[in-house]
Amino acid sequence: MKSSSLALINLRKRLGLTQRQLAKKAGIPQSTIARIEAGSNSSIDMLTHIGKAVDMELKLSYVKAKPKQTGKGNPY
Repeated sequence: MKSSSLALINLRKRLGLTQRQLAKKAGIPQSTIARIEAGSNSSIDMLTHIGKAVDMELKLSYVKAKPKQTGKGNPY
């Protein structure tokens, strides 16, 4: 699951909202919230829009990438 999906789920639950309630506040279909929470691609604009609907600000950060697996050797 993508971090944006987890962040939206955590935000919604922290606010005590259902997907339907959050969608109504944001003026978008409930299915959009469900798709984002399920890991579907979501734009930064959409995530920002949802955040603004509940007086929250979207913050992004870069973190160091994990080393890529080369397929050589034992991964364990």
